[in-house]
Amino acid sequence: MERETEMKEVRAYIERLRSLKQRDVPPIYTYRLIVSAQARFAVNSIVRTEPILPLQRTERAGTLPEVNYLLQWVDVPNALQGNVIAANNLGVDFAAILGLSTGRKVAFANEFSVRRQGANQLAFIPIGVSLDSELYAPITTAVEERTSAIIQAICELPLVKAEALGGSIRMRNAACGLVDSDHSTAYGLLVMAVEALSGRFGSAPNTWEDWDKASEWNKLFAENSFDEGQRQAIRAALIGDKQVRLRRTFIEYAANGLDDSFWSSHYQSYAPVIEITQQGARWMDETGKVEDMGAMTEIVPDGPAILRKRLGKSYDARSVVVHHGARIDQIVSMRRGVSAPGDPLPFHVLRRILDHLLWGEIERGSEGALELPIGKFIGKPGTAAG
Repeated sequence: MERETEMKEVRAYIERLRSLKQRDVPPIYTYRLIVSAQARFAVNSIVRTEPILPLQRTERAGTLPEVNYLLQWVDVPNALQGNVIAANNLGVDFAAILGLSTGRKVAFANEFSVRRQGANQLAFIPIGVSLDSELYAPITTAVEERTSAIIQAICELPLVKAEALGGSIRMRNAACGLVDSDHSTAYGLLVMAVEALSGRFGSAPNTWEDWDKASEWNKLFAENSFDEGQRQAIRAALIGDKQVRLRRTFIEYAANGLDDSFWSSHYQSYAPVIEITQQGARWMDETGKVEDMGAMTEIVPDGPAILRKRLGKSYDARSVVVHHGARIDQIVSMRRGVSAPGDPLPFHVLRRILDHLLWGEIERGSEGALELPIGKFIGKPGTAAG
């Protein structure tokens, strides 16, 4: 699996800088950082940072005021040009380094910059919407009824299952929020959310034939002329291995939980309309286009064997994120027609699988549940308690 781990991109970048020649005209890469309004700093060496002027403080609910910074670096000609994912990969690493060096919170804006011909200002276009645009589309569900069903399931399920369900829901929400700044880590959280469900609601298959790597081991047995006794001993050891069982449980729970309602559901792509002006990018309200991308049968890999193989690859991707701090941007951004049967599932597909598994457990857990002890909300909407 191709991956960048332990800031390998930063090491490669420094090597490229050392190769710069005097006659080279290095391109300048420009991105944005978000920092606390009080935590201002300046760097002008390997990278360059400065506040974007005029300084505008922004306030998001739950945070102190923040300001936008420019993050810039030079590179050798043609090193990253046209490769938005690779450039963002390096930008995320620089933000993490600056966060540690300042001892403060430094967030990378997951964007790419464009400049309109003749314009003085850069326009910054977010990448998150290209990874799972459905997350940004208008809502079409019965929100109130679904909210009640979620709470009923959490209250009615046995405690250990309720904790797994609640933890998975929170990891899903964290992943969807993090995709705008660090989509590799967001992907790892999605896999962990499915794993949390499979650990409590799934069960490991006990037969050798059900394991997606059984054929590889059978081939190894044959190549090395193992006798039947040796084969059985190795099979028993592998099937009983904790990590192997966790992986197999993850795969089988996810694959078996996708019923006809999942395969017939449709993915809705959302394309916001952006106008690039002299002042930058302006988002056109309520003019985005929702496009039906077809049923999940047209988006998710065909065939149970391919699906299980790709679920296994997704589980492995989670491991390199959690255990090695790896960047898996090229996995997250895969699109239909680009990825191969042996690749992990892209972010938007795995998120839809997780959503379906969650709703399956919610519907089963809320069946016959007692009515929630609340009536209609009293008071005007938006009134804050104090």
